[in-house]
Amino acid sequence: MYKFMLALFFAFFSLSSLPAKAANCSGGTILFDTDPGSDHGYWMNGYTSADNESLLIMKVTVQDGMICDPDYVENAVQMGKMEMRMTGGGSCKNGNTITTPYPGIEWQLEGMHCDTSSIISDNVKSAPWNGRIDWPAGTVLGKAKLVVEDQYWIQSTQSGRYTVSIQMPSVGNTLSNSPAVNVRSGLGATIPFIFNDNATCGMSLSPENIDFGKLTPSDLTRRLYKEILVSYSCRNGALINGLYVRFDPENVVDAANGLFSASDANGRKLNFQITRLYGSEQNIPLNTNYRVYQPTRDDLDASARFRIYVKPSTPFPAGKVSTYLNISLIYR
Repeated sequence: MYKFMLALFFAFFSLSSLPAKAANCSGGTILFDTDPGSDHGYWMNGYTSADNESLLIMKVTVQDGMICDPDYVENAVQMGKMEMRMTGGGSCKNGNTITTPYPGIEWQLEGMHCDTSSIISDNVKSAPWNGRIDWPAGTVLGKAKLVVEDQYWIQSTQSGRYTVSIQMPSVGNTLSNSPAVNVRSGLGATIPFIFNDNATCGMSLSPENIDFGKLTPSDLTRRLYKEILVSYSCRNGALINGLYVRFDPENVVDAANGLFSASDANGRKLNFQITRLYGSEQNIPLNTNYRVYQPTRDDLDASARFRIYVKPSTPFPAGKVSTYLNISLIYR
């Protein structure tokens, strides 16, 4: 009984440890080509910051058919898989994502996965013992989708129309264990895409000048204020990082609490404070970006209303006081 068990053990061990041998594929090629059923043709027509679909969708197929030796043994069955070395300058971000030299532009794999420096098809085939594996023409190995994440547009410093050149993830004699098989792309090894960052926001103020008229110290006990309306119109993905307003006064008194001042001819100051009634009344900080809208891909026409209060000041100024307040709209 002991010898029988030992013999079984050695037989199982031998089957489980057969080394992966060269696939030795003959005939055929592997082709990355546009998927006519899902690709949107941005590689022909250009891609803008308003677009929110895959930049390119490539289907990976076997062309002309191939016959290959098995790659490995699993549960005493000889198996074959297609494994291609990556040549596009990226790395595996995770099992389904390959980076490119452009942060925020990535290849997402379907029906395939990446492992260290290889792309491996999830489509595996079995063969009879000592047989060869047939990969017929048209066999789909998977898809590779080139996507542009919002982070790309946020960090990009380019505007208008420009070219972004992306290498295919695998091109050349890259099929593992079968150096004679060519992996090629229907669009070439490097694809020049035309990008157009046409995101834009416009802003208007109402009113553009604020006049509190003649004031006395007793007037300031009544919490006098004037309102300003900041209206904005944003298009083409301008708000993917949110929208901000920035107030930069001539004379800052307390930036964190929104206090600034205007002076008379003798240097005596009259203080003002910026607030916003948004749920509760909030003091608006100065010289910093204040968010007025959350990140979205939607186009937007809206406005934000602010109050400017006159604050008690000692000594109280005499005559005319004036100052300026720069208001900026910041997106991306």
